[in-house]
Amino acid sequence: MIYPVFKVDSIKERLHSDVHKFILLNKEKNKTELILETNAEGITKHKMETIINKIMERMRHFGLTEKYVDQISHIPDNKKNQLWICRTYLFYQLLIFATFTFNNESLYKTIYSDTFPFRPDVVKELQHFKIGIFGSITPTSDIDVGIQYSGNTLSKPALSYLVSRFENLFLLFTGFSSLDFDIETYADMMTIPNKNDMSHDYFYLDSNNFTKREFDQMLKCAANSVLRNIFLSYKYLKIPIKKDTNFEKDIMKFTKTNFKNDFSPILKLIKPDWLKDSVNEIYNFMNKDYNNQRYEYYKRVEIAEDLKFKYLKKGNLTTHEICEIMIAIGESLTYRIESYTCAPTVIHVVRILQASKKTAEKYKTLIPTTYCKGKKIHLDPFCTIGYYGYILSIIEQIGYMYRFHLTYCKTNNKKCKKKREKYLKRYDNAFYFLNLSTKLTRKNHKLFLVRNKTYSKRH
Repeated sequence: MIYPVFKVDSIKERLHSDVHKFILLNKEKNKTELILETNAEGITKHKMETIINKIMERMRHFGLTEKYVDQISHIPDNKKNQLWICRTYLFYQLLIFATFTFNNESLYKTIYSDTFPFRPDVVKELQHFKIGIFGSITPTSDIDVGIQYSGNTLSKPALSYLVSRFENLFLLFTGFSSLDFDIETYADMMTIPNKNDMSHDYFYLDSNNFTKREFDQMLKCAANSVLRNIFLSYKYLKIPIKKDTNFEKDIMKFTKTNFKNDFSPILKLIKPDWLKDSVNEIYNFMNKDYNNQRYEYYKRVEIAEDLKFKYLKKGNLTTHEICEIMIAIGESLTYRIESYTCAPTVIHVVRILQASKKTAEKYKTLIPTTYCKGKKIHLDPFCTIGYYGYILSIIEQIGYMYRFHLTYCKTNNKKCKKKREKYLKRYDNAFYFLNLSTKLTRKNHKLFLVRNKTYSKRH
């Protein structure tokens, strides 16, 4: 997959590609009358406001009266499709505006007024910041945006700088957060640049060599994800959160009822109070407003990227160092509302399942131990997950299924079914490759691929 970078022509090309695919798929004409502004000459804050106001005006013309994320599923299909095109123009226009500000210190200072000073060292590196854009080309699908650095000359981390500026533009010019448009941006630290081939990055966060020791350390990341999902369901249902609730008992009851045949061996790997250490952190996170949440995220991104820079400078990473970076990344991702927190889960879902349907299907025919040899080990995300990595992904899928079991399965069967199928497919896929990844002895918690239909039948 070719990612755009922070260059105007690159972003413009991706916009036209996305809109063209959408029009062909939906047999829909573009009636938005929108034109992308790509000329930086003479651009001002006022001109930016005028351009974004026009996009917002067109969105209102097609029926948007509140947050996109809340309203889009209730709008008639013909207007829904036009709103998707409008949102796509908004998204790429703001990426271009961000690019203008990254190149122009004077413009930057008229736009932003927070704690991030202009970074002249980033200007020459903009072509090395790839923008991974993931999500289905459907109006109700979210857009996940992962910004990754594929250069090797920066001495100071810059991902939090780029992510924060882009998110600020939504607030400044639309009055809404990017989340209100179902768009969430991430600092993507899953890869490092490949000096031999800059178009194909290395997947250095390899969990294949993880032992039970690294799994125990990573479990806190998975616990954050599961507990955050539980708290989000409580918030949706307006249930007061009591920190002394036995959350382990609730989630384990759910898993034992619905996944008893295939999930039970994994329970032997997990300590009884595995969610306990996450309670205070997730409780505090849930009680922060959007601005405080995102600045906590930026702060933790800097910590994680700084650690990545530090270890990569010294050469080859040890398994312990890889685990340490993963934990730091997971700690930052805790402060994104809709995200996985464990690096192996992100690689499994985003880089394998979401990147390309054809690629995901291809992997089903491969056995990791025979396929993942030589250069492929570092170049193919499929080769970096391993036994404990797939288990972490399985645990995170359980968290999402439990959340939507609580929020929808008693009141909205359609939404319940849709969410269940989405995460159950990911759960089953992780189990499929878990069993292909290694020949395990019963002592090492042998896992058989037993498709338990209980969950699908009961809910």
